[in-house]
Amino acid sequence: MNTVKHQRALRPYQTLIWIILVATLFAGCRRIDPFVTPTARPPLPTVEAGVTPTATRLQQYTNEVAFEILYPVDWQNVIVRQGIIIFGTPGAVNLTSASVEPSMLVFRQLPDERFSLEEEFARFMEVGPLGSNFELLGEQTTTELDGREGIRVMVQRAEQEELDAARSVIVALRADNGFNYYFVATAPEIEFDLWLPTFELMFLSITINE
Repeated sequence: MNTVKHQRALRPYQTLIWIILVATLFAGCRRIDPFVTPTARPPLPTVEAGVTPTATRLQQYTNEVAFEILYPVDWQNVIVRQGIIIFGTPGAVNLTSASVEPSMLVFRQLPDERFSLEEEFARFMEVGPLGSNFELLGEQTTTELDGREGIRVMVQRAEQEELDAARSVIVALRADNGFNYYFVATAPEIEFDLWLPTFELMFLSITINE
């Protein structure tokens, strides 16, 4: 009985636990500064062909020394630890929900200069999602965001005891100064297709300022 209670108590943390684990294993992260939210709503980016537009209203997150991104106006953002910030519903960012809720987590990592983005991403995947009950959904592909060539992959986790089925899109980009950025968009599997257009808009709005 105590074991079951312990598992239930940990349930809200399962979505973030592997990201925090990766951040702990990789050195060189430094704190993302507090966000600045302008009063005026910025224009929405152009949606790629084949992506259904979303009616979600977005607001701007701006960090002049790190990155910028649009996110839904009814979401919040919280700095989890140095180099990790999460955007999501109140239940997602405050870890108060007993189930998976839509979110995008951003992990900023200073890599070992001996390794390429592809090599660092492989380490991230092995230690993170692939080591935590997630499986690849389709093949890894290349993407271009903010004028940078990056890596994109989708992973999913089947429903398990005390764990909801979930799906994530992960995008990796490298900043001009060598920092790696991992953007992890997650939603419940049954709602993922509904959230994907919003996630695509968020990805398209990314600007890295370093």
